[in-house]
Amino acid sequence: IGVLVEVNCESDFVARTEDFQSLVREVGMHIAAADPKWVRREDVPADAIEKEKSIYRAQMDGSGKPAGVIDKIVEGKLAKHLSEICLLEQPFFRDATEKKQRTMGELRAEASSELGENITILNGTSDTIEVFNIADGVEWPLATIEAGQGHRISAALFTDGCLSGPFVARGDDGSVV
Repeated sequence: IGVLVEVNCESDFVARTEDFQSLVREVGMHIAAADPKWVRREDVPADAIEKEKSIYRAQMDGSGKPAGVIDKIVEGKLAKHLSEICLLEQPFFRDATEKKQRTMGELRAEASSELGENITILNGTSDTIEVFNIADGVEWPLATIEAGQGHRISAALFTDGCLSGPFVARGDDGSVV
């Protein structure tokens, strides 16, 4: 399995640090393990949310509960579902044995604070997070890691934790910086 994700920072200096590259590996491994569908709650299409709500409402049919109570139950179930499918709301998989599990959003915020730059996690190519099974012969795209000032660092991440491909800062025109 391979994961395509975009992790942005503000400078090529930070993008080249071991701490930043370690964060990118952890994000990729978490995505491979936890299978989020979207990065953040706002990315989930309205029709997907409505579909889930209708499923939860159908489960409550015939329960005899007042409409206001059913609405609260549906919203609670929806919130739980979104926390399971949105990357930044998922508990970080390496914290599974910890008393207090951090979310991926909290992990990102900690890394931003430690590195002194804003770090964002984006989906690299489409409306959903891309996970590929390498064994199926899928042509492997490169992940793009934003290095700031119009520079990008490209790499492909595999679930064994290895980043494949050179870490080369490139300008927006493709030239090596």
